[in-house]
Amino acid sequence: MKPQNIIIASVFLLVISFFSFSFESITGNPIKVIAPEMTIVKDNVRAGQPIQIRVKINEGCIDPKITFHSDEGIRKDTRIYKPSEDDCANQNFHSCKGSKYCKGDLKGDLAIYDYYTLPSWKVNPGVYTVRMHYIERVGQAQKDTPYIERPFRINS
Repeated sequence: MKPQNIIIASVFLLVISFFSFSFESITGNPIKVIAPEMTIVKDNVRAGQPIQIRVKINEGCIDPKITFHSDEGIRKDTRIYKPSEDDCANQNFHSCKGSKYCKGDLKGDLAIYDYYTLPSWKVNPGVYTVRMHYIERVGQAQKDTPYIERPFRINS
């Protein structure tokens, strides 16, 4: 093989690899964020006091089941998020209560859940975790769903 052909082939491969690795930045299309964003308002409370969980739905869908875990990873409580009719987008056309909530189901794509921590957690103060699963693609098995979690603190 001629050295001239080797140089042309290597330049061609470099140009192709440049476009394939930086395609999003060249075209201006950023990679979509699938995972929802969770925040906890007032994340330092006493046992029995409320916390507010806010979940911003991005490209994936959220599972309405919310679990609460202790610092050791032991599940302490489970709740199901059920939006009111006022929280549903396009409420005149269909109800949004279901087994998942996707982009466009809730007003502002925001799920807000007020949760009163259990008074029995007074015995074990410390860091607890809120966990919510989300669905990346249609037909995804329950055991394969990733989750997001945020810590909050229970004071004695």
